[in-house]
Amino acid sequence: PKSFALLQENIEWNRLETVLAVQAALVPSNSKGKSLTLYTDAEGTWLSSSSIQEGAWNGGQDDMEAITVPTITLAEALEKAGQQVDVVKMDIEGAEWDILMGATSELTKMNRLILEYHPRRTRHLPDLIEHLEKYGLLLATPLSQSPKKNMELQILEFFQRHQK
Repeated sequence: PKSFALLQENIEWNRLETVLAVQAALVPSNSKGKSLTLYTDAEGTWLSSSSIQEGAWNGGQDDMEAITVPTITLAEALEKAGQQVDVVKMDIEGAEWDILMGATSELTKMNRLILEYHPRRTRHLPDLIEHLEKYGLLLATPLSQSPKKNMELQILEFFQRHQK
């Protein structure tokens, strides 16, 4: 709730009239309609400390508070936004794989996707890129040839084929 209030404040301060803010956790399509329990810093001193696991960041948050939040799928979020969406920024701490790999035609509704990618040993970045390309989302910068680099946290940008 504190992060969402800050987002709304920033939208208002910057006079952004075409931004749709939705207070919900993004989940894969097979989790549609379920609520989610998040653990958040009860004191609100660090707005990025929410997690689906209590004490997940460094185990040092003493007063984690459980809050129940509504959920939304990527398809539902894009439907709320309308026909085409200029930019989708996704920073969802490792859940991006399940959400994007489970998405299909909704991916064609994004003109740009900016993604914080969290690698896992069983999830290969080239597979995600190949999936996104099927729906017209092309990687803006070539992928590193280094297998080690591809197993590090990365910020990636994709653009819709027709939006060069």
